[in-house]
Amino acid sequence: MVDFIKFENFSRSIAILILTCLFLSIAGFSTTADENNAIISIVGDPVYELVSRDTTNDITISRYFINITFGNTGTETSDEIRVNLTDEEGFSLTKDFTLSAGAETTVSFYWSTTYYQNQNIVVKFFPKDLDTDWTEDNSGSTTFELVMIEGEDNKSTPGFEIILVLSAIIIFAYYQKQKRKK
Repeated sequence: MVDFIKFENFSRSIAILILTCLFLSIAGFSTTADENNAIISIVGDPVYELVSRDTTNDITISRYFINITFGNTGTETSDEIRVNLTDEEGFSLTKDFTLSAGAETTVSFYWSTTYYQNQNIVVKFFPKDLDTDWTEDNSGSTTFELVMIEGEDNKSTPGFEIILVLSAIIIFAYYQKQKRKK
């Protein structure tokens, strides 16, 4: 009789557990966090500034500060967010941050490159905890072009194009004058 009572209590407990799970799934409750409590997005476009450019042994190294502003339009502080910058060659930098509700923060990177042409930089952000689902509220990306600004180490002569244009005008006028004389 004791074994029957134990089995009856066990089966009753299982039945209550199953009914509770069914009720919660039908009612729409879940154990995942509410996605709308922290809504993270990139505010504006990333901004960059050339800090320095050095040439050694025919290799030019350009250094930039890159700033990306993030905002949280949700009602709670975000989980830890990871932001990643990657260029076309696969070079990558990463930083982590959290953001209070209604706040903005700027994440800054110190970017160095030997690349001499304009580069497309991809900015991605997502939850640092890889077990967290990625949603439009906690992840996203954008791409911007890092324009390689000609620096002071440029070996070209400033205004040389004006000399070429003036020379072309003088030669054209000379030929027109010679044509009229004939």
